Amino acid sequence: MSSSKRAIEDGLPSSSSSLKRHKTEPATPPPKDLSGIFAHVVSKSVVSTPSKSLTRRMLAKSSTEPAIITSPSKTVVLDSIGSRLGHSLSLPTIPSSPPSPRSPPPLPRLSPPPSSNRTKTNIRTYSQVRSFLMPLSFKRPQTNDKSESENEDNRSRESYSALRTRFGVDHSEDNPFHVSGLNNDLSTITELRSKGESRRFLDEMGYLFEGLEPGMAASVRRSSASEIVANMCDSEFMRKAKATDFTNHVWDAITINPPDKVLDFYIAFFIALVARDKRDMESLCRKSGFFEVMNRLLRYPKENDAFRVADTRPARSAFTKPELTATLISFALKQTPISVIPADLLSFAFQQLLHELHRLRADIDAYTSKKGVLTFTADLQHIRQCLTLLDSTLMTRPMEDSFRKTLNTVHAPLVSTLAVLYGAGRCSNIQFTTLHDCLETVLRTLMTLSNLHSSWATSIGKEPRLIRHIVHEICTIVELDVQTDNKTFNDSAIDRPCLSLALLSNLVLTTDKIKDLLRETQMNSQCPQDICCILECQCELRTSVLHTLTSLFINLRIKSESNDNMFFQAHLGAVLCLLTVENPMNHKLILQDLKKENALLCSNGLKESIQSFQNFYNSDSDNDTTSAIDIQMQEQIKEACRSLCS
Repeated sequence: MSSSKRAIEDGLPSSSSSLKRHKTEPATPPPKDLSGIFAHVVSKSVVSTPSKSLTRRMLAKSSTEPAIITSPSKTVVLDSIGSRLGHSLSLPTIPSSPPSPRSPPPLPRLSPPPSSNRTKTNIRTYSQVRSFLMPLSFKRPQTNDKSESENEDNRSRESYSALRTRFGVDHSEDNPFHVSGLNNDLSTITELRSKGESRRFLDEMGYLFEGLEPGMAASVRRSSASEIVANMCDSEFMRKAKATDFTNHVWDAITINPPDKVLDFYIAFFIALVARDKRDMESLCRKSGFFEVMNRLLRYPKENDAFRVADTRPARSAFTKPELTATLISFALKQTPISVIPADLLSFAFQQLLHELHRLRADIDAYTSKKGVLTFTADLQHIRQCLTLLDSTLMTRPMEDSFRKTLNTVHAPLVSTLAVLYGAGRCSNIQFTTLHDCLETVLRTLMTLSNLHSSWATSIGKEPRLIRHIVHEICTIVELDVQTDNKTFNDSAIDRPCLSLALLSNLVLTTDKIKDLLRETQMNSQCPQDICCILECQCELRTSVLHTLTSLFINLRIKSESNDNMFFQAHLGAVLCLLTVENPMNHKLILQDLKKENALLCSNGLKESIQSFQNFYNSDSDNDTTSAIDIQMQEQIKEACRSLCS
């Protein structure tokens, strides 16, 4: 009874009453049209709701209020509508006495909060209600320390430039706090772009510098050094590196580590790459400990050399020299200013030069005796660079006691090995560009040594093989004369014949024994320069060196009248006159050779040559500084010329 009574109060019939009604009715009446039920309910709800326009109803559906206010009246109305809909759908018939429908109270409209309590701000919001930005608390904590809050405000307002300067993030050269005035520095767009590029470059290389720190593992340091050396082979990388002082930074980072065999190999490679530019090398050699590292690398034993090739390595390997570390260091020393290189380092480099020259001579002896394949175990590139270093040292630096003592003990070995080197360089069978490039360096070194002391000139004058090679070089002036007529002449090709003639004249002026040596030495001026003639000339048609020089003077006089050949002929005529001074045998042989040709032409040509040589010599030198030796030499040449032309 209680359930039926509650259902009647709610406006819904109970289930028990409906069952009784179905039992009392004898037949089921036909179904009625119930399509108007929903219209009736909807019409009632629509009538109870205040009329709204379409725009307002759509805005009400999309309302984004922060919270929906719930009210008891709204809950009752919604429950009543739901119950009515449920009853209409569940019952097949309409009750006999339906209760009169009560119109539900109107839905309360949500009104926005009063505008008087809302402050206008510049914050972007959705319809000025909800902000899509992160809410910030404008209420600061109540603290009694006002200075602390002021400091926090000042720090929050600091710019990036101020923070970068205060914390020293990038140690920028730019001063962000310029004083306004007329003398402010102006930076072009190119300078600003260059500074930015340099900073980016150093930032990119930062991980490599970190890898070179002493605290890192050995493998990390080696890999970092390897990548730096590999990048330095790129010209674009080196262009950026020069703008940032990259090489000095690398040197400071790589040399702070303890000595390591593999790392020393990369250091040698790094030094050689920097030495390609002399200006960079001058900057690097000023670093503390630079020459100590160079000395350690140059003294590396062969078995510990990182470039040393194992016997199991294939023959096609790029590393074909057993001592390439010394080659890299000698190249760096050659590019270093001579005045800053320690004397002990120069002495050790000179000792290595002698060692390599002896190995070269052993290679030549082995080939000439066995007639096998010529193979060089000596490092030819290292020989060339050490010779250049020696020549520069002798020319531009006063001789220290240690270096002079080393030189004075190796007169004969150095001259003999240089003779073999020069012969191998002129040999037509040996196609080694490095050997041919050594010829001019050998001549310059011998010229400097002969001027250094008379003992050196005596040692050179006692070596017949070297004299023969020098005269062969002098005779090549005839071949150069033919190339001049064919317009294929190279201006630098005449340097070696002129250097050879200057060396010969210097030897004649210094020692008298060379006069007899030139008369007694046999040679063939048309020698094919076979390798068999390096140590001693094996040609059948051989004549005296003195006769070869006289014939060359006559041929130059007849064939060509170019300015270069005229000067060369005048110099050669002066040498012939000096060879006859206080030497009757030479005077007789030279006079016989001159008379074989047109005696009048040769005598007049000799007079003209001597006169032009003296004129050139006097114009080239200052009369105030002319020494007594020069005056004596000119008088000897004049006297010998009169004797030959009489």
